[in-house]
Amino acid sequence: MELKRYYTQIKPLLVIFMLLCLIVAAQQLTQNKTIDTRGVKASWVLHDPGIKAPDDAPLWQPGHRVAAGSIRQSVTFKLSFKSSIDVQHISVSPVYLERVAVEFFDQNGQLINQQIKGGGVAAKTLDHHYDIDRLIFDVPNAAATAQLNAKAIQNLNVRLSYPSTEQVASQHTWGLALKGAVLTIILLAAGLALVAGMWLKQVLFLAFAVHQLVWFLLLLSVSHFIPSIWPHLNPLNGRLLGAVVIIVVITGAGFHWVLLRNMKTIPWLSGFCLAVVLLSFINLIFYFFGDQRLSLIIAAGLTVICGVILIVLVPWYRPKDHLQGLIFEKIKNPYMFFMSLVVLAGVSRLGFGPGLQTNGIYFYSLVTIIMMGQVLWMRTLILQRRQQNMAKKAALIHLTNEKLARDLVEQSAFLSMLSHEIKTPLTTLRFTVGGSDLRNKMDAQLTHIQHVVDKVELMGRVGTDFVSSEEVFFTELIQDQWHASALLHNDERLLDLTSNGCIDFVGNKLALEVIVHDLLTNARKYANDASIKVKLVGSDKTNGLCVIIENETDDLLQSNIDELTDKYFRGPNSKGIRGTGLGLWIVKNLCEANKYALSLAWNEGVFSAIVRLK
Repeated sequence: MELKRYYTQIKPLLVIFMLLCLIVAAQQLTQNKTIDTRGVKASWVLHDPGIKAPDDAPLWQPGHRVAAGSIRQSVTFKLSFKSSIDVQHISVSPVYLERVAVEFFDQNGQLINQQIKGGGVAAKTLDHHYDIDRLIFDVPNAAATAQLNAKAIQNLNVRLSYPSTEQVASQHTWGLALKGAVLTIILLAAGLALVAGMWLKQVLFLAFAVHQLVWFLLLLSVSHFIPSIWPHLNPLNGRLLGAVVIIVVITGAGFHWVLLRNMKTIPWLSGFCLAVVLLSFINLIFYFFGDQRLSLIIAAGLTVICGVILIVLVPWYRPKDHLQGLIFEKIKNPYMFFMSLVVLAGVSRLGFGPGLQTNGIYFYSLVTIIMMGQVLWMRTLILQRRQQNMAKKAALIHLTNEKLARDLVEQSAFLSMLSHEIKTPLTTLRFTVGGSDLRNKMDAQLTHIQHVVDKVELMGRVGTDFVSSEEVFFTELIQDQWHASALLHNDERLLDLTSNGCIDFVGNKLALEVIVHDLLTNARKYANDASIKVKLVGSDKTNGLCVIIENETDDLLQSNIDELTDKYFRGPNSKGIRGTGLGLWIVKNLCEANKYALSLAWNEGVFSAIVRLK
């Protein structure tokens, strides 16, 4: 069971590792496929730029390809043609080499001509119509030998082949169609993401659009696409290529920051991405005014570091919420595979493993567009469903609130009518017994009925009439309401009133009169002792006031405390005591309407009602 649990956790990593192995193997197989040499003998040697290697140096090695990695040296090839008629062209890849110079010699060693191409070379008399993903050099008919020198700012990975004129034309046609389609797809993806970002007002789509636009510029530079159509724009993939590579790191860091900040609670994410962006900006300046090769190595190193950190650490952090966790679980595997491709690209640019050729870059671009499109689509789909559910709930709540409002209006009208119908016979009854011997006996009963009628009428007004703001003198208010409650309860209880701090208050006086009156009446009805304690505690810092009313009582259960504010509920200590069960319910509603806080407590036989006013 323990092994199964760990296998489930690392299964996505194993799948990603296997896919990367397949990609590396496929790329290695493509690079190492047999070259049709057409009888050309080739040998090469590495040397410092500007220094010509002697022909008899022992460092010459046979071969038509060199994978030297990120070094500060150039490579020189010596080529010998068995028959110049069979060898029509020399193809040199990748196309983004800084400078490739080829000199052709006849059988006597006399120089026939020299052809120079590359990203750092301005266009001269040579055209570049066939230079998509490679540099094509025409072999003169009288050529017997040739010497080729290649220099690269990035990885020194040079591969020679010898296609015929028909192959050059065919490969150019297919390459033009394929690369044109890929560039069109990337440009459409960027445009759609830009429109979606502005339409849906989501920064993530805008970040993706900017990142894909930079990728579009990168592929234009790395494929020599534009110079192959307009040869006078040959320097397009010179210094611009390195600058775009560094800018890709900046836009990539920004995109992943926007993507992950809404999904995971990663405290270091913002600082980390900001540091990557700042370092990349400094590196971009250093690229233009300093060492270009070192700047590109730094950019590749930052790419590898970012990819490894995001792969290893991000999946284990807690999601922002349940929905964001669900989104990340849906996109976790493609996201980790995508970042693994980023690491692979960065490692290959550092000179480890096979060099990332142009076809690999196109493959990487298509894979990342598909994966990140899936990520954005799934995230948007889930968020839209959430918004639809919230809209449905909001509509349902709105309908419920409308029905509740109508019910409250009807209840208020009914209670007002009921109060009026009761008050009329009650007044007649008071007048009838006014001069009889039953007056003293009936007076208490009629007063209680009047109190119940007032409560019923108050229920209809509790949400509408109690809106005001004026200065309240709490000491006078409590004493007045104490005397008012004494008319309902003819007892000998005493009021124990104390105050502390500033008790000046501006608030809803009418609501406070009802709140205090009901709390004092409640305390008098259910108190066991002879006094009711009232404490006024003012606070200078919060400009608030706390009203505490305490009385001793028995037979009250702790589980009933929260139910005391329910309509018509009466506690177990109310046996034999007449009441309506409306007092604390009205107090609670008035407190909520005026943003006052009501809390009830019962501890060691003492019942406390606390009202916090602000």
